[in-house]
Amino acid sequence: MNSFSQAGPLAAANGHVYVGFGPANLAAPVIRSYTVDPSNGSLGTFTETAAGAVNGDEQIHALVTDPAGRNLYAVYQDDIASFQINADGSLTPLGTITKPATAFIFSLAIDPAANIAFVGVDNCPPKGTSCTGPPDVLLLDRDPSTGNLSNTHRLMGQNSVWSPGTLAIAPSGKYLVAWTVDASG
Repeated sequence: MNSFSQAGPLAAANGHVYVGFGPANLAAPVIRSYTVDPSNGSLGTFTETAAGAVNGDEQIHALVTDPAGRNLYAVYQDDIASFQINADGSLTPLGTITKPATAFIFSLAIDPAANIAFVGVDNCPPKGTSCTGPPDVLLLDRDPSTGNLSNTHRLMGQNSVWSPGTLAIAPSGKYLVAWTVDASG
């Protein structure tokens, strides 16, 4: 019997730390929400929330919070699960975008204006049938009142983006930065 378990990516917001966790015996992943003791910074008690895994996509690659700390996003290879962060640090599931691209997701960044998200994806047309180019950036709409994400099916067409392993947005919201791998290297 396999009793392997794994703590994965983490994020922090509003005095809480969130850890993507693969429980023992290959059970579906959860997100543990820990309280942080403000007097010494230690982690206190935690609650667990199902991490929104669907279709066997059960390894969380990243946890991302929005700039206001109201939402948490679990990024999988194929899907993105959205959560509301409640005042007590607990999470309320909002939904999961399944397979926004035909290949896989590299990264996610949330615009500070709270109306769009950027997803580094393989350069396959969203819900298309062929992959012919390098990776690209997919635009997602973000509901500013709930934080829920929806697929626009629009790629930015950044042919110079190669393996966008990490995306970040300047605090001003003016620039999107893609940390990439040089294809010629």
